[in-house]
Amino acid sequence: MGIRKGLVLLGGITIAFGLLGCDGPTKQGVQARSAASERVNIVNAQMSFDQARRAFEVGQFDRALREIQAAVNRYPDEPKYHLLEGRIYHEMHRLEDAQRSLTRAIELNDEFSDAHYFLGIVYQRWSNHEMAFDHYWKAAQADTNKVQYLLAAAEALVTLGEYDRAQEVIQQKSSHFEHNAAIRHLQGKVALLQDDPVRAARLLGEARLLNPDDLMLLEELAWAQYEAQQYGRSYESISHLLQRSQERRSDLMLMQARCLVFTDRLIEARNVYLELTQHDSSDVDAWIELGSVAAELGDHRRVAISAGRIIALAPERFEGYLLRAMYEREQGNDHEVALQIEKAVERADDSILPLLMMGSLHEERGQYEAAARSYGRALLKSPKHDLAQAGFNRASNRTQITHVPTE
Repeated sequence: MGIRKGLVLLGGITIAFGLLGCDGPTKQGVQARSAASERVNIVNAQMSFDQARRAFEVGQFDRALREIQAAVNRYPDEPKYHLLEGRIYHEMHRLEDAQRSLTRAIELNDEFSDAHYFLGIVYQRWSNHEMAFDHYWKAAQADTNKVQYLLAAAEALVTLGEYDRAQEVIQQKSSHFEHNAAIRHLQGKVALLQDDPVRAARLLGEARLLNPDDLMLLEELAWAQYEAQQYGRSYESISHLLQRSQERRSDLMLMQARCLVFTDRLIEARNVYLELTQHDSSDVDAWIELGSVAAELGDHRRVAISAGRIIALAPERFEGYLLRAMYEREQGNDHEVALQIEKAVERADDSILPLLMMGSLHEERGQYEAAARSYGRALLKSPKHDLAQAGFNRASNRTQITHVPTE
């Protein structure tokens, strides 16, 4: 049989098989081919997703976007593809596109915690903190094991000024994160905002035990202890912080000195103030507090030095003149004392200290009516001040004044 004849016979056999009942692809064959095609799409989509994720992780956002869009086009019903697309858009500052992609991910899976979380970030970028909280909270409910979801929800409420609600949200989930420093840390910060420094100091102290290497946490603890009037503990926290700090912190040293004052360690406090003023001779607050401590210790030379520096640096403030009056009083210069107190009174808008000193000076001179008027002026500024009231009572009992005079 020749080659040509063989080909003709083969063609006839093929046609014969077609005529005998091959009417086209069967239903099962179509379904099989469709399933195979879908499997190929899924595999290719996953490959594009993997490439997009790798590009995203190294900051190649344009490439990542092309790859994830290819994945979405091949298999649009996979929520994680829309999530990654939304995250890429977010990093590219295309927030409207990010919102659309993340919303689509949630439509496909309403319990998709990551999609809710990143959508919350988008709303936070838009300063829509209520919507941000809604999505952060849904993320926290969908996945109770990720503390960042709960923290984000609570912080959104803090931004809204809803401190009580923030505490309630944390409390609902706190059993899941009983030994988590970040939770205690946030609770402590909220307590400070609620004007509860004692509770804040306790919570921040617990957070510090759980995370002893966090210097920012240690600093917040020191401030909370100071606000709670736990001056000894605050001093210890500040001392640890200063030992571990890589830079000179004048603000912490000033607070450290104040803690020493409040715990009656005046000589140590004076040494810290001296160091502060030597390092920065323009620090008015340090000079004022050095002068006050020096006056308590009877260190009249440093009172005079402090007064001079304050008047030179801040002639509009009353403290320098008041310290100068205290120094002149020790020197017995009554005329100069009165002059300096008058200057202090002129500059003391809110403080009553110059008026109290003026009242005391008048009492010493037997000028009880003038003393009563000075104490009375102090009471007009601060009606519940014990020293002003006691001084007014003493002086008025020696005069015809029976009530606090008006200005």
